[in-house]
Amino acid sequence: MVKIFDDWRSVLHFLAPIPLIVKPIILLAVTIVFICIELAEKEDFDTFVGDLIEWCLGIYTGFALIFLFKFFI
Repeated sequence: MVKIFDDWRSVLHFLAPIPLIVKPIILLAVTIVFICIELAEKEDFDTFVGDLIEWCLGIYTGFALIFLFKFFI
């Protein structure tokens, strides 16, 4: 069973990509590094998927914040 936000690192997985949204090439590079690090940790597949979901939620949140800032400002 995939669990998200199950430990303190989950908050980091969620918050880390948000400021990177302003530079998409840096976001892409950091995302590739993040996936490589997650694969190197040799955790079970459910934990990997949960961490990836947290990362993606952070990316989506960053894009939503940028959209809202551009729309309302």
